Amino acid sequence: MLPIELSRISLETAAGQGAQVAQFRIARHSSRNITTRDGMVENVAADKSMALSVRVVVNGAWGFAGTTDLTEAGAKSAALRAVEIARLSSTIVADPVQLASEPAHGVQNWTMPIQIDAMAKPDSEIIDLLAHWTEKVSASNVVNHVESNVAIGRDE
Repeated sequence: MLPIELSRISLETAAGQGAQVAQFRIARHSSRNITTRDGMVENVAADKSMALSVRVVVNGAWGFAGTTDLTEAGAKSAALRAVEIARLSSTIVADPVQLASEPAHGVQNWTMPIQIDAMAKPDSEIIDLLAHWTEKVSASNVVNHVESNVAIGRDE
């Protein structure tokens, strides 16, 4: 199902359940993780996933829900859960959400400018970096073991 269709389903469902504000987001998450112990590589891993999320305001409280189920049922369920969470939160909120008078902005895309793309670095470069710092830290006579890790994540 196309993201625009998932968005429509989620936003219409939230509005139909009384949300004064509803926001939809779909993102692809990529991650990398490299771990060393005492200079030896222990783990090199990469993962990718996609998820949608719905954020709402109901009765002066925020509600949020997300899912990796990128189907009509998943989009509807996330919106219903977000509204349910907002309703529950509204029963205990100390300061109700007061939204600024701001017009709707419709569908928007935003990309953060990146000067150095850590996701594009080869594993060998990251392992060399960890080895460099392991060597420096290991030079101390108070250090018995060095475990180092680089975790990189990106949402698109």
